[in-house]
Amino acid sequence: MPKKLMRSASALVLFALLLSAAVLPGCGIIIIRDGSETTASDNLSESAGTTAGTAAADTTKPYAAITTADAKEKAKSALDKVFIRDFGGISIFIASTSPENFAPSEVINDVTEARYFRQKLVEDKLNTTILTIGGTPDQIFEDLRAAEKAGTYYADIIAVPMRDLGRFVAAGLLLRVNSLPFLDLGADWFNQECMAQVTAGYRSAYTVVGDANLEPGKLYSALFNKELAAAAGEGDLYRLAYSGGWTWERMLAAARAAASSADGTYGVASAADPRTLVSALYAASGEKLFSPGSDGALSAAFGTERAGAVVEKIKEFFAPDVMLLGSVEHIPVSDAPIAFYEGGAAFLVAPLETLEWFKNMKKNWGVLPLPKFDEAQSKYYSYVDGSALSFSTPAGNENIEAAGVFMSAFFAASGDTIADAFYTHLIKYVIRESDSLNMIDLIRGGASLGFEDAFASGYQIVEQGALGSLYNAVRGRASLGYYFNNYSYQLDSLIRKFI
Repeated sequence: MPKKLMRSASALVLFALLLSAAVLPGCGIIIIRDGSETTASDNLSESAGTTAGTAAADTTKPYAAITTADAKEKAKSALDKVFIRDFGGISIFIASTSPENFAPSEVINDVTEARYFRQKLVEDKLNTTILTIGGTPDQIFEDLRAAEKAGTYYADIIAVPMRDLGRFVAAGLLLRVNSLPFLDLGADWFNQECMAQVTAGYRSAYTVVGDANLEPGKLYSALFNKELAAAAGEGDLYRLAYSGGWTWERMLAAARAAASSADGTYGVASAADPRTLVSALYAASGEKLFSPGSDGALSAAFGTERAGAVVEKIKEFFAPDVMLLGSVEHIPVSDAPIAFYEGGAAFLVAPLETLEWFKNMKKNWGVLPLPKFDEAQSKYYSYVDGSALSFSTPAGNENIEAAGVFMSAFFAASGDTIADAFYTHLIKYVIRESDSLNMIDLIRGGASLGFEDAFASGYQIVEQGALGSLYNAVRGRASLGYYFNNYSYQLDSLIRKFI
């Protein structure tokens, strides 16, 4: 077993108290300390007290939380539902840019402990050992291509960032996962909305998407400075989010008010570059650049009136009175977290994995989902960061049965295991009140991944005709409808080649 770091006795007592709170039904009744009155040194000493109390409780209403107190037991139960094959002690090799996700070398926190639990659960169930091959996307691409050309074995599973998947597919290095036996792509542990996007049509999926790769940290959110937001006069933003009223109009109004109330205060900061920010906002609106038709095949879908209206509204995030840190041409992404940490930005658009950066922040802050385009929108959508891992198998894999069984088992064993560990870590060290935890539930409930996010790296027409069209429309080069008319036929032609 990996080496565990020893914690102090006081930390263990704190863990026991928090664990007893975590098993209560739903996140909404967990009250976490409010660190707004502590300094960075106070937080580092882990000696800050609780001041959130009644305020946090008053703004929280009961609802069906995603988090569970028995994720590990549910993972074991889910494994009993998949087809299991005894691998006879033969190892499974995973080539990945993030090998620690699959076989952590040491347990240093709640998340790595959960990863280790999942690893051992799958290994014991299949009578196998998970071994990893680490490398950059370029290294894995070249090594896999050389192995495929030579007809030699390289790995059973390829797990590279989703943004790199397209070039692996375009080079013919991956097998369609639809062809794998014992892999039920309709199972609960696969995300059907995201699977529809990475499946160009019918039987053309090259990755599975679900609980193992849609980790909470990879989902975009809107962090907010509570003091600046309160001064903006938009009311309780948590209540807005709970009621479904947290919209772009509300966020823009709060950002404008904050920017006008203090010299040098930014309304919005972004940890993403302009193109990614535009994609994240577009995804948050519920719009898709591609959508499946009645026959199940994707086609370009950004020529609608609503899509055009969404683009016009996105432009407002780059308007001078909103005071975005940066512009539609350039965003200093490294400066954005600093500005928010120092209290100089009302909102920060960033993946949830960045929350760790703000645990010692002096100003009080919270977490919200990316807002809806309007209140009529059915739910909040959360853009999946391009660093989220794909999960594929090489084109030349001769043991496709083992690949199918392993994918099913690994995703079934993931369930809420990693997510619950993420929550536990936040409760102990980062999050200051329960509403933010509830917001993360909402964020997790709307993971949004587009065909363009997975395939643009391998297909120029997707990069230019889909992502480029969206970005250039926001830049004001032409309307989104104009780009749709120019590129939709070429995009649809490409997708038909996948089918």
